[in-house]
Amino acid sequence: MLIWSAASPKSWLPRRPPNDDRHLVTIREQARLLGRVVDDLRTISLADAGVLPLSLTAVRVDEVVGSVAEAFAARAEARRVRITTEPTPLRAVTATADRDRLTQAIATMVDNAVRFAPEGGHVTLTSLEARGSARVEVVDDGPGVTAEDVTRIFDRFYQADPSRDRASGTSGLGLAIARAIAEAHGGRVGVGSGPDGGARFWLEIPSVQPA
Repeated sequence: MLIWSAASPKSWLPRRPPNDDRHLVTIREQARLLGRVVDDLRTISLADAGVLPLSLTAVRVDEVVGSVAEAFAARAEARRVRITTEPTPLRAVTATADRDRLTQAIATMVDNAVRFAPEGGHVTLTSLEARGSARVEVVDDGPGVTAEDVTRIFDRFYQADPSRDRASGTSGLGLAIARAIAEAHGGRVGVGSGPDGGARFWLEIPSVQPA
């Protein structure tokens, strides 16, 4: 909407209403969300077709976990949520993986944990080697998971708490994509209860022995 100002000597110049900036912010945010949904749908489609591109290299999984924790530090701090990583094992956890895709999958789990952790809560990231797999665990002290969550939480568009998911502006595909990424690496994902009643998400992909 344009308003013409007769009081100004340059009355031919349009003047925006005071709340126009707020509308522009809303439009930009909706465009960002729509773009994310499109990207996520494309990723899911590629995974369904078995052609999700992977650039495989030897990846230090513990280093990826550390970088994800650092990337989420500011967002967690804004919600007064503390993020910590368990000490790196004596032997580095290494896997043949696409570093960017692995980062995306772990970041999705951490994002979920930070969103559901209570104010003043705690999120812990752990990387370890288990049964020939590189395993990443993300544990929070939020409301935990129900029996239905355990069986459906990695399904597309499933919302354990619809009101919170809407407020966060997520596409509803993040955890489904995390599962697709793990399976593309020959791995798997899962969720269960944490030691203090919260949720424990985990991801496993085949590990490689150091030379």
